[in-house]
Amino acid sequence: MKKLPLVLAVLIGLVDAALAAGIAFILIDPESGGKAGGAETLIAEDFEDNSRTYQELSRSASYSGIIRANAGTDAQGGSSAKYEPTPTLAPTPSVTSPGNSSETVPGMPDSDFVFPQSSTRLLTQEEMNRKLTSKETAQRAINEIYARHGYLFHQDKNAENYAYFNSKSWYVKLPKIDSQEEVRRQFSEIENANVDALIAFQNARNWG
Repeated sequence: MKKLPLVLAVLIGLVDAALAAGIAFILIDPESGGKAGGAETLIAEDFEDNSRTYQELSRSASYSGIIRANAGTDAQGGSSAKYEPTPTLAPTPSVTSPGNSSETVPGMPDSDFVFPQSSTRLLTQEEMNRKLTSKETAQRAINEIYARHGYLFHQDKNAENYAYFNSKSWYVKLPKIDSQEEVRRQFSEIENANVDALIAFQNARNWG
């Protein structure tokens, strides 16, 4: 008779264990994807697991891509001057004759002149200071502007410039004009301004 309570206790224990297992089975249903209570997780049907793809990406590549994408944008979404490239100024092209980059004026080699561009652009103070180191060079810079228009240099009055310009084929071919005033009437505004600047340069150094 003493064994009966023991048997009942064992049976009750088995029933309790079965109930506990049933409850656990209901709470964690294998067919629900292992989700507690069979609750549905809100994931779109077309969701694609790309975690491996992200793991394979180089961190440096990812960060550099983010930096490039946001390089020109500040925190408010506006343009940030901090990241804008420094503008590069295009060089000013010189006036040259077609097919010969050594001639600023067609038929007149740059090497024949102190200032090859004195008929095409204004001279600067810096280049005059650099190139005009003597009275003779300063006078040659003035005379070459006249020479381009065929001014007639006299051997008895200016033997040095007479010999120099008559050694240049382009000068020999030009019709000659024996009048400074007449030649200067043919000057462009740039040439007139350069002659005046060169004379002022001479006078400032008492080279007149």
